[in-house]
Amino acid sequence: MRQAFEKGADVPKPITLRFVSKIKRAPGVWEFCWRHERRVEFNPGQYADFEVAVLGAGGGRSHSESRTFTIVSHPTETTVRFWMRYEQPGSPYKRALMKLVPGQSVGMTAPIGTTVLPPERTRPLVYIAQGIGIASVLSPLAECVRQASGGSMRDVTIWWIRRPDEQQLLDTNPHQSAITRRHDIVRPQRLDVTDVVAGLPAHPLIFISGTQYFVAAMGDDLQRAGIDRGDIIFDYYEGYVEL
Repeated sequence: MRQAFEKGADVPKPITLRFVSKIKRAPGVWEFCWRHERRVEFNPGQYADFEVAVLGAGGGRSHSESRTFTIVSHPTETTVRFWMRYEQPGSPYKRALMKLVPGQSVGMTAPIGTTVLPPERTRPLVYIAQGIGIASVLSPLAECVRQASGGSMRDVTIWWIRRPDEQQLLDTNPHQSAITRRHDIVRPQRLDVTDVVAGLPAHPLIFISGTQYFVAAMGDDLQRAGIDRGDIIFDYYEGYVEL
C-alpha cells in the first residue's frame, strides 16, 4: 500500500530536481530523468511525489499538482528516473511533464515505501507485477546485482502480466542477471495463482505491484492458497484503472 503524509503532519521541504531528458521505453511508456542539486537518499523500491506546475483550464493561471512515481534508478546513480504511461490526450499533469524542457525544475518529496529488499539476503524474493508496475522491481534488481558482486546472490522470481508490446521494458534492463526465474503472462492471458504457489521456494517474500484492484485481488487469492499475509508486500498504484 502506498503511503502519504498525514494531513497536518510536518512535511519535509521538497527536493528540487532539474529535468534532463525523457526517453520512450515502449509504446506509451516514457522514462523521465532528473538531476538533483543535493544527494537524494532512498532505498531501492521506494517512491516519491513529484510536483509540477500545471496550466489552468483554458490556459489560465498555473497551479502545482503532484503525482506518485516509483523511482527506477539506483541510489548510487547521479540522476533520479521514473516511468510514466502517457496516452493522449492525457491529464493536465502528464501533459505538463511531456512539455518540460531541460533545466526546468520540479519538487520531489522524500522517498518512502515498503517495497524494499529484506535484510535477510538468503530469503527468496517473488515479484508479481502488472504492466508498468514492473517499475517497482528495477531498482531492487540493480541492488541485487550490486550485492551479488560482493558474493551475496539472491533468489529472484518474477511473474509479469504485460501487454504484447512491453517486453523490451525488462529485456533491455542491464540488471537482468539478478533474475533467477522469469514468467511473462502476455495479455489477454491471465495469471493463475495456483501456478505461482506451485513454484514458490521455501519461505518467500512476495511483492505485488499494480492497480489497487489487481493487488488486492491477487493478495486475497494468495492468502486463500495458504500464504500468510505477513509474507506479502502490497504495492498498489493509486488512481489507475489499468497499468
